[in-house]
Amino acid sequence: MKSKKNLKLAAVLFAMIFVVGAAFAATNGVLAFGGTVRINNVAVIEDARLEFISTSIQCNYGLATSEIITGENGRQFLTFETVIDFCPTLDWPTAISHLNFTIQNTGNVPVRFENLLVGSFGFEMDVAIFNEEDVENSLFYTLSYSPGHPISTFVSDEIIMPGQILQGQLYYFPLNVNLGLPDDFEQIVRRNSFELSYTAASN
Repeated sequence: MKSKKNLKLAAVLFAMIFVVGAAFAATNGVLAFGGTVRINNVAVIEDARLEFISTSIQCNYGLATSEIITGENGRQFLTFETVIDFCPTLDWPTAISHLNFTIQNTGNVPVRFENLLVGSFGFEMDVAIFNEEDVENSLFYTLSYSPGHPISTFVSDEIIMPGQILQGQLYYFPLNVNLGLPDDFEQIVRRNSFELSYTAASN
């Protein structure tokens, strides 16, 4: 009788695990999931997984911060912010924020980097992503943006293998004399984010 109860409990646990796995595997959108279910493990194995793994930021004027945030369904956002106390009596050069970040294929299948989905930027910016082992010769992605102009992009067809790490660099201009400055003392804050878009590689 005791053996029968244990068998029934095991069957219920397996059913619950399967439901959780199916929910993740059916997720559509930016991230491409290849979820599988392991008996005795409620964690979903995401075969195709590209993640931000580190970030740092610096600004020649003002305070700059960056953070990796994981939202619903595991979707990642790299957020960054620069705060500048502007004073019109100072002779301001162009303020540049330099964001460094790394991305890694933490899944177990090759993936293809497709795009960065960016927020609504109110400043000029340039971003590039490279193979960490060969920065000069392996460009995966570039993007340039300035207010009033369309975003121009280049995405290579290179495959990112499991465990491979990419290096990213983003330069943006939270305070640019060419874009106009406030008339009075004002704290200027620029907050933005972008997210990864990728797919499992077919070859």
